[in-house]
Amino acid sequence: FLNALAAWRRQQGLVATSVNWGPWLDGGMASDDAKRGDRLAARGIHGLNPAQALAALWQLLPQAVVAPAVVEMDWARHQDY
Repeated sequence: FLNALAAWRRQQGLVATSVNWGPWLDGGMASDDAKRGDRLAARGIHGLNPAQALAALWQLLPQAVVAPAVVEMDWARHQDY
């Protein structure tokens, strides 16, 4: 819904960005379930620490990107999975 809302707002000439966050460390669903975090890490998806996530957000806000993804990713591991 939020991605569609952001796209609609952009079509109307309004400002909108819907960030698709990867897992965060020290909070969120992946940290609540150690097994989920381990499964994601096995696929090359690592948790973002809050400083990384906020730095990414500050880089995204001035850009005209509608629905970016922010993920700490090991692409080689993900591709092998």
